[in-house]
Amino acid sequence: MLIANPVYDTVFKYFLDDNALAKQFIGLLLDVTILELEIQPQEVPLKIVNPEEEEKPISIIRLDFKATIRDEKGNRKVVLIELQKLKNAADLFRFRNYLGSQYINKENSYIENEERIPVPIIAIYFLGFNLPFYPDIPLIKVERNYLDICTKEILSDKIPFIETLSHDMILVQLPALKKRRRFEIEKILSIFDSKAGIYLEIDEKEYPEACKGFLDRLHRVMKQPEVVRDLVYEEMLNQEVRQNYGKYLQLKEDIKIMEIKFLEEKKLKEKAKIREKEVIAIAKQGQKIAIINLKNKGMSTSEIASIFNFSEEEIKGLLA
Repeated sequence: MLIANPVYDTVFKYFLDDNALAKQFIGLLLDVTILELEIQPQEVPLKIVNPEEEEKPISIIRLDFKATIRDEKGNRKVVLIELQKLKNAADLFRFRNYLGSQYINKENSYIENEERIPVPIIAIYFLGFNLPFYPDIPLIKVERNYLDICTKEILSDKIPFIETLSHDMILVQLPALKKRRRFEIEKILSIFDSKAGIYLEIDEKEYPEACKGFLDRLHRVMKQPEVVRDLVYEEMLNQEVRQNYGKYLQLKEDIKIMEIKFLEEKKLKEKAKIREKEVIAIAKQGQKIAIINLKNKGMSTSEIASIFNFSEEEIKGLLA
């Protein structure tokens, strides 16, 4: 059976556009029953544009859902589920900033007894890299406990005031999924293949019955011309980014070799500084080229600024 790889943002969004599957998938991840689920508007969609066609957004990096869940005590609870995919650890500060914006967004609340109540946040992160200490654990859940500091007693009851000021977190380490398929959720998540290309050839018999709806949805991608087109564009952008990053890594390796070679020479520090300036200049030139290419593809200055974590004035200066 041929399916599209949901590790790609385009496929990932199409995969979760089906509300019933999204409820099932996120419910399995959080190990809760989701009663209601609605996707929230996205603030910063990444747009890649084919110059020969009209502008269309093709890749949404983060998805937010407002959900009504039934907790372990059988109580109904409204939460905001923030679901993001991080390709590398360098994305950390960008997503940290986004999480902060979710806390201050007054839309993430509801009215109860004529009082506005902030909605608790649950964060789900799909990681394209391994974390230290636990590289082989596919799913890590970070929970918060209330603790009496003096007696060290764990307090069982949850307080809304505290719940809205902190959050639980689910971490999915994609590279670790191929090594372990012990449980149903690990088997389902194994279709997120961070090492494979756009499409995957799978044997559907190897997957549990609960996975059938997911596989069918991913198989239907091939019958969606616009999704396939956007998926190809996304892969083209990924290749461009990988090429530039590869050049940067090669330059870093060159510096390392040079430092070893001239370790005992008196002018080592001076030469290393000169080389470092050259690397920065080359990296900036490559960055400028990437920005110009994105602008030529139709991306707005504000969207480019959000990708590179620059101000719009800095982007305009590089494009001048």
